[in-house]
Amino acid sequence: MTYEVYALDCESTGVGNHPIHGHPQVIELASIPLHNDLVPLIQKAGMFPIDKLIEDFTLQGTVTRYRPSMGIHKRAFEVHGIHMRDLLTCKKSEDLVLPKGLKYLLGHNIQYDYRCLGKPDGYKLICTLGMAKKFDRQFGIGFPNHKLDTLVLYFYGKDAQPLIDNSHQAMADTVKVVLLLVKLLEYIPAIQTFDELYTFTESKIT
Repeated sequence: MTYEVYALDCESTGVGNHPIHGHPQVIELASIPLHNDLVPLIQKAGMFPIDKLIEDFTLQGTVTRYRPSMGIHKRAFEVHGIHMRDLLTCKKSEDLVLPKGLKYLLGHNIQYDYRCLGKPDGYKLICTLGMAKKFDRQFGIGFPNHKLDTLVLYFYGKDAQPLIDNSHQAMADTVKVVLLLVKLLEYIPAIQTFDELYTFTESKIT
């Protein structure tokens, strides 16, 4: 089955560029495939409690680790806890290839994940961080801040705590992105496809 959208999150070697190898490299990539049609996703979110949604999205997704050609920065290790010795038998980071047929990459601060992926051609980016900031301005929501954990707790409360406890684990963060997207879509109910969502997120506030 071909999917046109990947919700994703990656753990990486760090934030800064390497003087020889360039951009930060992916060491763990989690992804959840989604169809262009948003209606089934919205309907599912309305039918099931959050614990069921978390389980379902997690089972639907995949997590793969990669061996980078550069060291893992100390600060990055302190965040995700992945050591180079954990990656010795993994595929090389530079061999990471996204599936054919994808049009959109969805994530929270997706520009960073895209940079770690090497900015491959042919993809359009949809950013839940950018959406949250735009909606805050356009609809006057008043989020405490625009961090992923804060936004998920804002919408789902204590029921989301198990996910929050697993922050900076790529799959947990990817599930949060999908859950956050569902709530943000409530502000724009006329939008029913990722094509329409991308056009909306790229438009300026009038």
